[in-house]
Amino acid sequence: EISVSVISCLVLVCLVKLASKMILSVDTSIEPRDVKGNHSKSVLFEASSLAEELQRLEKNFGKDKWKTLSNVWLGFLFHAASHCDGTTRMELL
Repeated sequence: EISVSVISCLVLVCLVKLASKMILSVDTSIEPRDVKGNHSKSVLFEASSLAEELQRLEKNFGKDKWKTLSNVWLGFLFHAASHCDGTTRMELL
């Protein structure tokens, strides 16, 4: 008998895979400004561009995309930590 939590995890995995395919299916060869004029870029376009670039780095240069992402996030965290005071950091914890 399969538990509800196992089914939920399987559904979540399927949804994540579907979302990944949708993000990677966005045509990033056309700049959003050419389609939308002066409106800002969509988050989906940016996500797709980032995903393509990470895959390219992994394929062409053997860079692990997850290690690259973790290094970027560590950089963000170090930058944020060095630019806010101790009280703010304590409040965030």
